[in-house]
Amino acid sequence: MKKFSFKLETLLQYRKLQEESELQKLAKIHLAIQQAQRLKDTLKSVLADHRQMLAQQGRGRIDLDLVRHLTRYLEKVDHDIIQVSHLLSRLEEDKRIQLDRLKQAKKQTEVIEKLKGKSLDRYERDVRVMEQKLLDELSVTQYRREGKQDLPTRKSDS
Repeated sequence: MKKFSFKLETLLQYRKLQEESELQKLAKIHLAIQQAQRLKDTLKSVLADHRQMLAQQGRGRIDLDLVRHLTRYLEKVDHDIIQVSHLLSRLEEDKRIQLDRLKQAKKQTEVIEKLKGKSLDRYERDVRVMEQKLLDELSVTQYRREGKQDLPTRKSDS
């Protein structure tokens, strides 16, 4: 009997490639989320440091130019934190969408893999049936050979 071959193997490989591609896209989004979160944490740290600096400035002699610059800088950092927060929200939405795409790609791959499994089972069953037929034929042939040698010959009625 011929070797097992799955007629949809190229489709299966394509579906696996799609699944891998979706997984890589998800990894990129996850990396972008981590970077944005680190940036947000850094900006919050900078904001806290400069607010503390501004609070210390108020204890002694007040430099109005420094206070004005620090205030503008803090406003800019606050604005940057808001922008990064919006970016994180968009990235989280992209992550959710990408997860759905990955799940869909996995489902499509699993469908083809199940078809391959069923096809392989059918092939193995056919092979077993063919082997059993061959063994049956060999047994019958061997029995006939052995049976002809052991059987007594008939004497004709004369």
